[in-house]
Amino acid sequence: MQPFDALSLKAVLQEAKPLLLNKRVDKISQLGRDEILIGLRSKSGNINIFLSAHSTYARICLVRIPSSGDKSNSNERNIFERYQIKEKFKSQPKFGVILRKLLYAATLVGVEQLPGERVIDFVFSCIDEVGTTSLKVLSAELMGRHSNLIFWDKETRLILCASHVVTKEMSRRREILPKGIYERPPAVDKPNIFLLDKSVIDEKVDALAQSIANASESTTAPHTVTFEQWFLSSFSGLGKTLAEELVRSLNLPTKIEEFDSNSLSDALWQKIEALQNMQSFHPHMCKNYSTYSCLGWNKSEDFVEFSACNDMIEHYYRVLESKEQFSQLKERLLFEVRGERQKLEARRAQAGEHALNEEELSNYKTTGDLILAHLQELKPGQEELLVDETKIKINPLLTGVQNAQHYYRLYSKARARISSASTVLDEINSRLSFLDKIDHAIKEAPGLSELIAVKDALLPKNNSQQRQHQQSSKSGDRNHHKNDRSNNKNSGKRRLLSLNSKDGWKIYAGRNRHENSHLLTIANQFDIWLHVLGQSGAHVLIRVPSTKQDPPKSTLQEAAQIAARLSRVPAGAKVTVVYTQCRYVKSLDKNKIGQVRYENEKTLLVDTSVEMPDLIKRLYSQN
Repeated sequence: MQPFDALSLKAVLQEAKPLLLNKRVDKISQLGRDEILIGLRSKSGNINIFLSAHSTYARICLVRIPSSGDKSNSNERNIFERYQIKEKFKSQPKFGVILRKLLYAATLVGVEQLPGERVIDFVFSCIDEVGTTSLKVLSAELMGRHSNLIFWDKETRLILCASHVVTKEMSRRREILPKGIYERPPAVDKPNIFLLDKSVIDEKVDALAQSIANASESTTAPHTVTFEQWFLSSFSGLGKTLAEELVRSLNLPTKIEEFDSNSLSDALWQKIEALQNMQSFHPHMCKNYSTYSCLGWNKSEDFVEFSACNDMIEHYYRVLESKEQFSQLKERLLFEVRGERQKLEARRAQAGEHALNEEELSNYKTTGDLILAHLQELKPGQEELLVDETKIKINPLLTGVQNAQHYYRLYSKARARISSASTVLDEINSRLSFLDKIDHAIKEAPGLSELIAVKDALLPKNNSQQRQHQQSSKSGDRNHHKNDRSNNKNSGKRRLLSLNSKDGWKIYAGRNRHENSHLLTIANQFDIWLHVLGQSGAHVLIRVPSTKQDPPKSTLQEAAQIAARLSRVPAGAKVTVVYTQCRYVKSLDKNKIGQVRYENEKTLLVDTSVEMPDLIKRLYSQN
C-alpha cells in the first residue's frame, strides 16, 4: 500500500482548491474518531470534502456521495455506505460537537499546504453569537501514526479541540491539548525535495560519489546500497513509492557504484524541478491496488488511468479499507466458528458417553426384575443375592421390594439421561451442520456485504436491530401475558400434593420451599403440621375438622411416614418427626421462603425400612 504523501496532497489540492474556496459550511459529520466529512454549499452547488487522520489510511479528498435513492450500481452503493457514520458512539464526540458549533455557516476562505509537508490548513471565517468575526483553522496533519486533526484559533493560536489529544506522557516533543498553544510539527533535519535548489543536489551527489570512492578504497560496502535508500536518507518530502518512481524515470543503474555523478546531478535536478513546478498531473493506479502515481512517468499495462487525482485517491483508499475490513471480519468469523465448533464437539463427546451406555440401562431393569423374582430367597440383613452365578448388591436396611424399586429408579434415571443425551446429540449435530454451511459461506463470500450477512446469521446477538426487536417483543410479551405467566408460575410452585388417610383425614404435602411456605397460608390454626427433625424436606399438614378433634394415631403415623420419605434422610433409616398445631408455626422471614420456627411440638419415631404403606405408594404415583 502507498501512503498519502506530500505530492498526493499537492495534486488533490490543486484540483479541489478552486471548488472549495468561498463556500459556506452546510454540514459536519464525524464518521469516526479520526474522520470528518464537511459539506459545503454555494449557489454553484454542494461539495463534500473528506478528512481522515487514520494511522494507515490518512488522506484528504473530495467525495461525491450519492443520495439514498441514487444507488443504482454496487460502486455507488459502496460509496454511500462508506461515508456514513460507522462508529456507534455512546455520546457525541466533543471534537465533532465543537466543529459543528463553531463552523456551522462559516465560510472557507483559505486552503494552504505547508510547502513540501503533509500538513494542510483550512481557514474559516466564523461569526459568533454576538456578530464578531474571527478566523478559525482546521489543520490536517497526515503523518502516519502521528496523524491528527487540530482545530485552533488563528489570532490567539489556542487549540480548541483535536481528534487525538497528546499529553506529555505520550510525547515529550509536542503536546496537543485544548487551550494549549498550537505549534507546527517538528521539522526534519533533511532538505525538503520540494524546496531545495540545484546546489543542494550537487552537494548530495558529490557526497554520494565520495562515499562510494572511500568504500572502494577500504574494500568495505558503501553505507547506502540502493538509490531508493539514498533518496530516503538524503531528502525529506518523499516516500518509498516516489523514490522508486524517480529511480525508474531516471533509468539509473542497478548497482549504485556504476553511476555518473555529473549526469545524475543534471538529470535529477530536471526531475525535481518538474516536481516543484508541476501544474498538470496524470493520475494512474496499479490494477492490483499495490500503488498509484499522480505523475504518470512510468505507465504500463498494469495501470489504470483516472480523470482526476481526487477520484483516484478516493477509490484507492476506499477499496483498501474495504479489503482490510473484509479480511479482518473474515478472520474473526472463522475464529468464532472454530471456537463454537470445539465447544459443540466437546459437548457431543460428553453426551455420547451417556447415549452409548445402554448396557447399563438394561442391567438396572434386569437387576430389579431378578430381585422381585427371588424375594422369597432374601433374608433380613442380607447384602448379596446370588442368581445364576450373578451377584446382586442388596441394601440390608431395605426390604426386597425397596431394593427392587431402587434399581428401577436407577433404570428410570438412566433412561431419562439417555433420552436427553440423544436429544442433545441431535441438536449438536444440527448446529454443526449449520456451522459447516457458515464456514463455507465465509470462505466463499465475494465481498464485505455478503460477509456481513453471514455474520448476522452466525451472531444475531451482535445485530443491534434484531436485539432491539427481541427486547421490544419480550416487553410486549410481558405486558400481554403478564397475568397468565404469573398465574402459571405461582401455580407451578404451589401445586400441593393431597390425599386421604385410611381414616379419611385430608393430608397435604409440600415438595419445595414455595409449596412449604404456601402450606401455612391455607392452614387453619388447629391443623397439625409435621416435619422431620433437623433435616431438609417436605412440610406435611393434616386438616383438622371444625370439631377440633385430634387426628387418630394411625393418621399421624401415615403423615409422619410422608414427611420422612419426602425428606433427605437415607433410605431405610429411623428418623424423628416433630408435629404441632399450625398456630404454633410461624414463618421466619419473607426472604427465607419455606423456613419456619415452631413451639409446643411433640415427636414421633418413624422407621423408613418397613414396607411402604399404601398411602405412600399413592403419593409416589401422584409425584
